[in-house]
Amino acid sequence: MTPREIKFRVFTDHGYIYCSAESVEKLSFYKDKIGIKFIDGKKQFEPLDRVEQFTGIKDKKEKDIYEGDIVEYPSSDFFQDYIEIGDIRWWKDRWGICIESTQHCYNLGDRPSSITVLGNVRENPELIS
Repeated sequence: MTPREIKFRVFTDHGYIYCSAESVEKLSFYKDKIGIKFIDGKKQFEPLDRVEQFTGIKDKKEKDIYEGDIVEYPSSDFFQDYIEIGDIRWWKDRWGICIESTQHCYNLGDRPSSITVLGNVRENPELIS
C-alpha cells in the first residue's frame, strides 16, 4: 500500500494557498492559530479552522478531495436512484461525506470514482444550505 500524500489547503483573505508536506518547514501553534513556515522563508498564521487537509482521495475527474469540499454523491433507495450533496469532514475514524439534511455520513473511500467535487464550504456555502 502506497502511503497517502500529505498536503494542505489554507484559506486566507486572498484565496487559497496549497502546500505539500515538503514545502512546509515547520507547523507551529499559537493560541487558536496555526503557523505555517514555508521553506522559502514566508510565514503565515491562520486560524486552525482555515487549514484543510487533503484526504488522499481523488474524485472521478481526478481532482484532489480536501476537507471542506462539497461533493455530489450518487445514492439510491428501494425505489429510485438520486444524487446527494454533502461536505467532506473527518467522521468517526475516517473521511466522510456528510449530508446535512439527513444527518448521515458516508465513508468517502467507498466509491471515490463516483464522486464529483462541486466546490467548497468557504466559497460555495449555498451548495449545501
